[in-house]
Amino acid sequence: MPKKKNRKIIQLPQSLDAKIRSRARNLKIGKCYITEDWDLMREGNIIITRLHSNGNITTGFFMVDLGLLGVKDAFYDFNVSDDKLSAILKDNNEEGKFIDIDYDLAHNIIYGAVEYAEDYGFMPCKEYAVAKFILEEDDDNTPYIEIEFGAEGYPTVFCDNQNPRAREIKQMEESVGKGNFKVINIDDLDYEENLDDDEYGLDINLTGKESYSLQRDELFSMENKGDDDDLQEGETIKREDIDGMFIEEK
Repeated sequence: MPKKKNRKIIQLPQSLDAKIRSRARNLKIGKCYITEDWDLMREGNIIITRLHSNGNITTGFFMVDLGLLGVKDAFYDFNVSDDKLSAILKDNNEEGKFIDIDYDLAHNIIYGAVEYAEDYGFMPCKEYAVAKFILEEDDDNTPYIEIEFGAEGYPTVFCDNQNPRAREIKQMEESVGKGNFKVINIDDLDYEENLDDDEYGLDINLTGKESYSLQRDELFSMENKGDDDDLQEGETIKREDIDGMFIEEK
C-alpha cells in the first residue's frame, strides 16, 4: 500500500475586501474624525479607525450627504501605517477641516443617512457594501442619537454647476412631487468677508468649496489643490445663507 504523502496546506492571501468583511469588526475602534461644520453644511466626511496590535490601523472613509443622498462615496485600507492618515489630518487641520468625533455619533450619522436616503429611493455607493464592516453592526449595542436629516424639514438636493443632479431632482419630482423637497445650488451661495454671526455665535472660516465635499483624490493628496476664485481664505459664510436664502423650491 503506497504511503500517504504529507501535503502542505497553502493559505492563499485574502483580498482587501475579504479582510475588511471578516476581520475589521474584531479590531478595537480607534479615533474617529469628521469635517467641521458638517451639521451646518449638511455634508460631512467621516474617518473611522480600527487598531491593530502591531500599531497599524484599518481605516474607513465615508462621504455622507445629510441632505438626501446618504453615503455618496466610501473607501478603506486594512492594516496600514497611520503615517498617511496623520499626514492627511495634519494637512487638512491647518485649515480646520477635520475634528474628533465620538464613534457613537459617527455611527448614527452614517447609518441614519443611509436609511434616510433609502426612504427616498437612493442607495449608498457600491463601496459601502464592504466599508460598512468597519462600522459596528447597527444594533442596540450602539446608543441611538437623533440626527436631523434634510434641511429645514425637507429632503434637500445639494448640487453645483458642474453636477446639477438632474437625475436626482427628477426622481424626487416623481416620488414626492414638486414643493415637497428643496434644491440648493452651492455655487449660488453668497459669501461675505470677515463677518461673524452674532445671533448664532458662529465664526465659520472656509477655504473654498471643497469644504462642502472632500473628494477621494483630495484625501490622499498631500498638496494644496489651490484656493477657489470665489472664496478666499479667511472669508466666512453666515448661517442664514444656508438656512433661509438661495433655496429653490421644486
